[in-house]
Amino acid sequence: MNGREDAPTRALEVILLAIIVGAAVGGSIVTYVVAAQPAEEVTVGVCHGEIPASFVYSGSSSGFMSSSYGIHPAYCEAMDGSPGFVFSSTLFLHSSDSSAAHTVQAVRLDGPFVLASMSPGLPSAIAPGGNLSFSLSIQAPQAAGSYSPEAVVTVW
Repeated sequence: MNGREDAPTRALEVILLAIIVGAAVGGSIVTYVVAAQPAEEVTVGVCHGEIPASFVYSGSSSGFMSSSYGIHPAYCEAMDGSPGFVFSSTLFLHSSDSSAAHTVQAVRLDGPFVLASMSPGLPSAIAPGGNLSFSLSIQAPQAAGSYSPEAVVTVW
């Protein structure tokens, strides 16, 4: 070995020797504790893989849309991951208007969630009295904590 490779080892030996000598002279023992910090974690709550929705109506009528959210809390689960992890969920919509078709014009997520992708795309039509499911890919918040996503759906 050359002098360069030994330098870090010799420096460590000198530090350890100084600690031992200091403990012997002072009559006390020096103790160091190294504690690992827990990783930050994000918890996202979803029920049966679905997220709830609220509705913004841009037409003359309102109150005809609903989501299937409302599943009993016993069927809700928490997903844990690192800040910003991506997960899949479903947005299930139902139109109780049996006389006219309607169009979903926009879907956004409330809070610190990011909608990474959605299928089918927009605009999407819902037949009279029909259902429409969106498959969502959602990025969780960047800050540690517990969250529940909610969609805001604009319908005409």
